[in-house]
Amino acid sequence: MTTTDNQLIEGAKALAGESYSTASYLAVATTEVANILVTDTALAGEIGTREALDITRTSNSVDFTAIRSGADVIDTSNGDDIKSSGTMTASSGGILLSGATHGGITQTTNFDLEFIYQQTVDRP
Repeated sequence: MTTTDNQLIEGAKALAGESYSTASYLAVATTEVANILVTDTALAGEIGTREALDITRTSNSVDFTAIRSGADVIDTSNGDDIKSSGTMTASSGGILLSGATHGGITQTTNFDLEFIYQQTVDRP
């Protein structure tokens, strides 16, 4: 998983008591992301509707979880070949905060797919 500079900036805003944005949605894409740019608002090849994230914290670790339903699959004949995913601040547009590449997960209408992004804050 790659954390963008935007996520670090939003975290600093939260610590300073300023208005900030947090990850609220998961986006998936059929194009593998080699580099996540700090100015990206979407993943290359993003498909479908973004899924709302459930966010839970245990001590210094935060889990961002979303389930992409098989009912959301676009290519109902062959399945969606998901090659990357990312956490976003909005249901459309917004800021890409973190992302990951996948070896190609073919999701069909036969099953749901759960994504879990975990971020831990540790001392260096």
